[in-house]
Amino acid sequence: MSINEFKNIPGNPCIMSDTDSVVLPKPLPNNLVGKELGDMKLEYIIKHGIFIRKKFYYILDDNGNETMKSSGINSKLLDKNKYIKLFFIFFILYFFLSDPIYSRYLE
Repeated sequence: MSINEFKNIPGNPCIMSDTDSVVLPKPLPNNLVGKELGDMKLEYIIKHGIFIRKKFYYILDDNGNETMKSSGINSKLLDKNKYIKLFFIFFILYFFLSDPIYSRYLE
């Protein structure tokens, strides 16, 4: 099964994915999870997550453990509040740059 098939599960929409991982709001059925090479594995039960882009996210799991990934930036410089601020900056820039009214000023 390719990663793309995990992105299109009815009733379990993909929140984020990468080459070999996917974040879903609901657990996968047991027949799709295993311990063999190539099988999907449950790594976290996420209590809170901030997903900015691939390899750039904050996760608080159900045990209170924080996981921070920040490709291109030292994650030790970041905390949950900075991830929240970065999320809104990326969100605003995305809509600003995709709006033809504003993007014409960037040409």
